[in-house]
Amino acid sequence: HYAVPDFIALTPDKETVEARAERYQVRLSKVGENVQVTVEKNINTVAPADVARKVLSVIQDNLG
Repeated sequence: HYAVPDFIALTPDKETVEARAERYQVRLSKVGENVQVTVEKNINTVAPADVARKVLSVIQDNLG
């Protein structure tokens, strides 16, 4: 009998991770001469502030 190490047993597979993932939408809206960027959970709900900051930070870090 072989015991599976905890770190392997507790590592979910890709499908499990994707099924649990929360999805957010980034919306760009023209406001006058500017572009407003919002992060939304769905069409009626904005993302929590901490999630929005994290998403926008990752985007900014990858803009080159």
